[in-house]
Amino acid sequence: DFEATLMSIPSQPAAEPALSPGRVAQDAPVAVDPRTGLPADAAAAAEEPMNSFGNYVLISLVGRGSLGKVWKAWDRTGKRYAALKLLKDTSKSPEVLGLLTEARRAAKLDHANIGKVFEAGTRDGTQGKFDTQHYVAMEFVDGKTLEQYRDERITHKRAAELTRDIARALDAAHAE
Repeated sequence: DFEATLMSIPSQPAAEPALSPGRVAQDAPVAVDPRTGLPADAAAAAEEPMNSFGNYVLISLVGRGSLGKVWKAWDRTGKRYAALKLLKDTSKSPEVLGLLTEARRAAKLDHANIGKVFEAGTRDGTQGKFDTQHYVAMEFVDGKTLEQYRDERITHKRAAELTRDIARALDAAHAE
């Protein structure tokens, strides 16, 4: 029974939750080419000028949804991988501006079960509104999405662990 399984999972101290599978500590070293200052995958992607977005090198498309596309990217300034969400909507509508404001608020959160937001903003190009691009840069976590977990058969214990981790993240977010 799910409730009994949930109750049997040892509670971790809220101050030090475990990193999720696929999560890499932000201070973990990444091997970079001393000539380019980029890891091999970013150096290969950087050869194509279209893969440049401000301080980021777009490496590979990792997802797309109703709001836009998410790229695995290399942050040249922070010298780290990032998940770079490029929004479809290029207008400065209240909805888009609200989303960017919420992302900036989320940047203040610091919890192991919440992906760190590095920055959120708008990059205005030289051709007016047609090359305006709103974006959110976040910690890149290499792992499964909740949708992938939903689609596979997982044990009650794993479902309870995921529920616990999500609840802790929501609690931390709402405490701010």
